[in-house]
Amino acid sequence: MIDGLVPFQIGTLVDDLDATMDLHRSLGVRTWVSSGRTVGHYFDADRAEVVDTGVSIALGRLGSDTCLELIATDRSGSVPWAWDPARITATSHIGYWVDDVASAGNRLIRRGARLITARVPPDAGEDFVADLVRGRLPVGLPMVYLEVGGGLLVELVSTALWSSALPAAFGEGFTAAVPAPPGAQPSVPGIAGPSRSSASTIR
Repeated sequence: MIDGLVPFQIGTLVDDLDATMDLHRSLGVRTWVSSGRTVGHYFDADRAEVVDTGVSIALGRLGSDTCLELIATDRSGSVPWAWDPARITATSHIGYWVDDVASAGNRLIRRGARLITARVPPDAGEDFVADLVRGRLPVGLPMVYLEVGGGLLVELVSTALWSSALPAAFGEGFTAAVPAPPGAQPSVPGIAGPSRSSASTIR
């Protein structure tokens, strides 16, 4: 057993973000936030290199402790393994909050999990990426996808993102769509989100 992992998210890849949101809205998922299109740096274990990928993400509240993540990637460029529809099933991952992504992820790797994709911070140096190439998760990793068997990936998400990257990407309305990690405050006052052109709350 790996202590400290709290499930909060079911994630899936989609072709048409708006159409899929409309479908799930008709099925009762009422509160949504959307990131708009962003570009991030991701380590792709298959290529053993960092790729820049454009992605649009929507998060919808399923219940008190679960949200749905819809991921639409820009497939005109490089797409990391975890978001490649040619290699990933329709329901691609279960997301878990964890205080220390590297520590929990390395324990899972020692038990047979395989590194698939990791979010690379913009200021990461060569040693950071070299650890990933070797299959080791470096300290400071914000998010990682691991293959653990059974057809689903596991995504480990740092609880620190709750008060930093998430409100920046989705706006403060994300607290209505995403279950908070244990011990987090129910809102994030004083943190301004991006303009409504890039992030929005949709009901």
